[in-house]
Amino acid sequence: GKKQCFLLGDLNMVADPTMDWSDMAVLCTREGRGILILMDSLGLIDCWRTLYPTERDYTHNSKAHGTHSRIDYVLTSPTLLQYIESVEHGPMEISDHCMLFLDLDPPSGNAPAFT
Repeated sequence: GKKQCFLLGDLNMVADPTMDWSDMAVLCTREGRGILILMDSLGLIDCWRTLYPTERDYTHNSKAHGTHSRIDYVLTSPTLLQYIESVEHGPMEISDHCMLFLDLDPPSGNAPAFT
């Protein structure tokens, strides 16, 4: 079967332009298809969007374009979603990206171990 995994980081793509981009005037839809293809090919889901389906929050500030976008992600295999306590966007203090915080409740007993 497929391996279970987490994929975290700056993917420089917006999955849902209507929810994850502050200014639709500068929208590039080609980028959104790229992340959706990646997620589909690896069988991953967007943890933050799954936990917060209607919330708008951004992880990147583009001073050059005057826009905000959510281009930093925590993606996971759907079977690992049950171990996620929270996914949070931290402050944008060190760079033009927010820190991502992933809080896990790892399996115990006979549950499969994280590797």
